[in-house]
Amino acid sequence: MTITDVKEAFLACDYPFYKQLTIECNEAVCILYSLHSSCQKPITLQLSTRDALVHQIAVEIIKLRCLELQVHQNNLVQKAS
Repeated sequence: MTITDVKEAFLACDYPFYKQLTIECNEAVCILYSLHSSCQKPITLQLSTRDALVHQIAVEIIKLRCLELQVHQNNLVQKAS
């Protein structure tokens, strides 16, 4: 797979918010980031099939959104204290 294939997989997930995309051996490495907060998450994706890649990206997006919610919840708790 090429960098173009990985970029197309991100677009298939409607999530083009990544940076520093590189491919090493059979892995793509990049940083997912949020437009809504300062959250960032480094990820490593196994390059096998397009469908598997889209699935991995979707799971990583869910993890990033969970991290965002956790940070937001912690901020709310701190403000309430």
